[in-house]
Amino acid sequence: MLRGPEQQNHSQKIQSSLNSLNLIRFEKPVACLGIDGEFLTTNALGLVLPGPWSASPEVDGAPLPILSAQSHSRAEIRPGEICQARELRDALCVANSMDAELALLDRRDLGPVVIDASRAREASLRVPGIVLDLEFGRRIL
Repeated sequence: MLRGPEQQNHSQKIQSSLNSLNLIRFEKPVACLGIDGEFLTTNALGLVLPGPWSASPEVDGAPLPILSAQSHSRAEIRPGEICQARELRDALCVANSMDAELALLDRRDLGPVVIDASRAREASLRVPGIVLDLEFGRRIL
C-alpha cells in the first residue's frame, strides 16, 4: 500500500491519465424537435443531441414526444447547444414529466405526441396554454 507523498503522486498520475482520455458520454433522448423536415433529439436538460433523423425517433418502441418548433429554423437549433427558447423549455418540461410518470406501455399506446407550449405562459380559462396533439386528430388541452 502506498503512503504519504507516494500515494499522492500515484493519485495525480491516475487523474492525469483519466483527463487525457477522450470519453464518450451517451445521453438518453426524452424528446425531439421537428425542424425543416428533420428531427433532432434532446436530453432531459434540453441539450440537442447530434444526428438528425428523417422521421420521429422511438426509444424502446415508444415514439419520442415532438416539441413544436414551428417558429424556429435549423440554424437556430444546433446539436451540442441547449434549447433556450422559452416555449421549447416549457414543452420539454411536459416531455420530462411524460418520461418520468408514464409507463413504457402507456407511452406506446399514446402514440406520437406533439407538444405545443407556445402559449404556456398565457394559460387561462380561454387559452389552453399547453396543447398535446395526438394521432387521428385527438387533442389534449
